[in-house]
This record gives sequence, C-alpha cells and structure tokens, in this order.
Amino acid sequence: MAIVEVDFTDVQTGAGFLEPGLYRAQVEAVEKREGRSYPGLNWTWASIEPETMGQRADGFTSLAPQSLWVLKGILEAFGVEVPQSALRFDTEKLIGRRALIKVYHEPWTDGEGNQKTSSKVDKVFAIAKDGNGQKAAEPAPPSDLTPARDYKDVEFEGDDDSIPF
Repeated sequence: MAIVEVDFTDVQTGAGFLEPGLYRAQVEAVEKREGRSYPGLNWTWASIEPETMGQRADGFTSLAPQSLWVLKGILEAFGVEVPQSALRFDTEKLIGRRALIKVYHEPWTDGEGNQKTSSKVDKVFAIAKDGNGQKAAEPAPPSDLTPARDYKDVEFEGDDDSIPF
C-alpha cells in the first residue's frame, strides 16, 4: 500500500478545456496583463452548462483605444449600460458574471516544438431570456444585441464613474 499526499487547494472538479462551440459561462478570473503594445484583460471563463460544468476557456481583451469596443461589448453582455465617457472599475466585480461565449481552438507551439491547442473565447453575448434557461441557438450579431437589463431603475453605490453592479 502506498501513502500519497496531495494538495487540492484551488483544484476544482470539472477541470479541462472547452471544445469549440457556444456555452453559457461565468467569469472565473480577470487579470490585467501587459500586451504587445497596450495592456489588456486576461479572462478565464468556466462553463455553467450541465454537460461541461467547470470546463474552461480563456480570452484576452486589449485596452488599446481602437479595441475598446470589444470590452464594451462584454460589459453590455452582462447588462451594463456603458457610458460615453471615461470609466474606472474593479475587475473583481466581474467575477461570477454570466454570458454566452463562443469558443474556438487556437493552435500553438510550446518551447520544445510540440503542437498544442488552447480553448479561446472568440465572442461574448448576452444570455437569451427564453424562459427555460437554455442557451440561444445562435446569438444575434453584436450590433443587434440589447443589454439583458438596462439598470435605469436601480440606484448604485460608489463613484459616478463606476460600473453599476
């Protein structure tokens, strides 16, 4: 008989990477990272679908001025009405937010020359309110999306420039 000692701290059941497709998912982590020319946000998403619960995909959103439309679309998918002004927010408040994500596989080569693939988030959409909690068959194009909720009737704490959630 062997005695084994392992540390399961921060290990979650359902680990693994999502296959290409559409998934209802929630934000597990958002970290500010340096990019090639501009910093950005590195997102970790985890599926909330019963058959893929906990499987993950990552995405990177550049904070370059010409790329901020991507971040704006993600925030709008969470139901946030993004102001036409400067915005300051805490990324911790994004943890647990849910959306519909489109995942694809991106090939890459490791330091030893081995070909690998990683699951990347291509697009983020608001989850359809279809009454039964199922994901939408195909999301509408980003220009046709409306926030899940407009938050106009809710009072928020914090600075005027903070995200309302």
